[in-house]
Amino acid sequence: MTKKARAGRDFEKLIARIENVLAPIGAEIKSPDYISDLVTGYPREVDVSIRIDEGNNTKLVTVECRDHRNKGKKLAQNDPWIEQLITKREKIGAWRTIAVSSGGFSSSAITTAKHYGIELRQLDEITDDEIAQKWLSNLKVEVVVIESLVTGITIIDKDEQTLSKNTFSEEQLESFSKDLSNTKFIKKIDTGDILSASDLTYLVQTPTHMEEDGEPTHFSIVMECKDESWSIVTKDGEKMFSKIIANYEFAKRKIPAPINFVQQYASNEEMLLQIVHGETPSNDYRFKVEVTGKFGSIPKTESTKNI
Repeated sequence: MTKKARAGRDFEKLIARIENVLAPIGAEIKSPDYISDLVTGYPREVDVSIRIDEGNNTKLVTVECRDHRNKGKKLAQNDPWIEQLITKREKIGAWRTIAVSSGGFSSSAITTAKHYGIELRQLDEITDDEIAQKWLSNLKVEVVVIESLVTGITIIDKDEQTLSKNTFSEEQLESFSKDLSNTKFIKKIDTGDILSASDLTYLVQTPTHMEEDGEPTHFSIVMECKDESWSIVTKDGEKMFSKIIANYEFAKRKIPAPINFVQQYASNEEMLLQIVHGETPSNDYRFKVEVTGKFGSIPKTESTKNI
């Protein structure tokens, strides 16, 4: 039975990813992590730890996250949590502690955090895709894919004779006719795996230098079988072969990924990082895309909210 992730864990993992982008090169990120309490000696769990190596000294930064809600509404964090983090920072010997709340912080929590050096973070989001795309009109998000199409297959048997279509059953021939690329008929004897001609492209180096949205590149793969490690599945059972020659067309295509929403990670003083989320609308390719950087201040609209 799969163990269910505890509440708030997805939020912690998101913050860990963001802090990993922001951390200095070479920093070690863990989520969660367990650090010895300098007073009790017992391990204390922190949501995210960042260890920064500075020669003979390693500085420990801890990040604590809260994604508290009441009937779906995100809750701001108050003084008591900040006070807990002040004590915890001292007891585990952290250099810095960062507090992240999906619902922001109360004014008293902000005052206390500033006084005691607890850094605060907040995550805002534009959820209206039209507003997000208008705001980022100069940012074009695309996914580049390599497409392959099998245009022909020749099979040579052990007697160096080309096999005819009669080698295969009517059901197989119908499958070849509908989808020559992905019909499985090549069997790896020791594992029992059955591959298609399209699967062969993962076994060899295929073309990569192609013009985007240009003419297809023609390419052939010759699969030689000098022993009895491979066979083909025919209407009369498995049959050994000496080689398979598969002809392909490869093409490089750009697929637009319209922006769905934007997240902004900020302290009380400045914006630190933005994550632009896009998704391809194509039924053939379903990709979710993330672009990180600083693209300007998020416009304040009704679609802007804390998460």
